[in-house]
Amino acid sequence: MGKTILSDEEMDRLPLGRTGFWAMRKDGILYVDKTKMIRKIARIKGTPVFLSRPRRFGKSLLVSTFESLFSRGLQDFKGLDIDTGEEKWTDKTYKVVRLDFSLYADDSCEELIQDLTQDLVDSFADIKTINPLDPRGNYQKPSYVLKQGVKDADPKSIVLLIDEYDSPVSHHLNNKDETDRIMNVLKSFFAVVKRFEEKFRFVFITGITRVADISLFSVFNNLNDI
Repeated sequence: MGKTILSDEEMDRLPLGRTGFWAMRKDGILYVDKTKMIRKIARIKGTPVFLSRPRRFGKSLLVSTFESLFSRGLQDFKGLDIDTGEEKWTDKTYKVVRLDFSLYADDSCEELIQDLTQDLVDSFADIKTINPLDPRGNYQKPSYVLKQGVKDADPKSIVLLIDEYDSPVSHHLNNKDETDRIMNVLKSFFAVVKRFEEKFRFVFITGITRVADISLFSVFNNLNDI
């Protein structure tokens, strides 16, 4: 039996290294329809959902898919099960805050505070102006900015998507003092998520480290580890 040789056009449609769902659909990239399961997960309400998988297992693409679904509805899902199946998606759209913690992997604690705070300020800029600096000119803690962004929001009006939550910690495991400082910043951040849980329609978190192996989520008593 001879080898099957793909044409250049067919090769261009393979999803090699692609993690943006909207762009993949726009460019006609091949996509294995996982939206029946995505619909099931997206219907979960009231409990943060956590998924741990090794790198290159499609976590970022999944996060991007949720972002598209919750912010754009079915615009990017034409012909997929979530659009054409028996249980068509009928939910409204939401304010989506998407954070990629892998971008902070090499940050010191001070850099993490600065970068995460600025990303949060930018994420809420379309609905609320938040000063990233305190009166002394220092960067506000990410927990403070998140609180300012969600405290006046309507119940169940925000979707929070966090990719690679453990990157800032795992890249500093050889420095206990720095790890402890970073852990404290992130614990405070997740404590705000818990405190204002009624504001979130859906919270989805990915990482490599399993929940049982790290204490960052100790504030949650209802984390749905799938």
